[in-house]
Amino acid sequence: MRSRKKIVSLVLFLAMMISVFAGCGSAEDKEFSSNGFTVTLPGNAKEMDQSLGYTACYQVGNDIVVAAIEETKSSLQSLGLSEDATVEEYAALVAEVNGYSADDIKTLTGTDAPYFEYSSTVSDVEYNYMGVCYESEESFWFVNFGTTASKFDSVKEDFERWAASVKV
Repeated sequence: MRSRKKIVSLVLFLAMMISVFAGCGSAEDKEFSSNGFTVTLPGNAKEMDQSLGYTACYQVGNDIVVAAIEETKSSLQSLGLSEDATVEEYAALVAEVNGYSADDIKTLTGTDAPYFEYSSTVSDVEYNYMGVCYESEESFWFVNFGTTASKFDSVKEDFERWAASVKV
């Protein structure tokens, strides 16, 4: 009788561990494309409504958002950016327009993409972002990788990997 309880306990323990690992396992990465923007994210990412003005937007899990905005080079001339401006000049403009310094801009490891980190509070929740800039022939792109401030450090490497996968 006692060995039967051990077997039942072991089976229940194994079943519980399998369900935990199945629930926590990450989905295999998948390439997502929309409106000239491509990024590799976990396969369980979902495309979001673009009615908020984003060119492309994806949700990963419950608290990560990847949102891309395309701005044509010609439309940025009114802000003082020449049509032959570099992606670094665009990044400096984006940083300054949003109250940050060009000194906050770094280069994403393994790429030439400039980025800066920033935070904001929405409905009493603090969010942290990694804003990365890219250049295509006719446009510049600003892509936000964002999550709650408490989770940012644990997903920053994912953000960097995803950001390095972007194609515009």
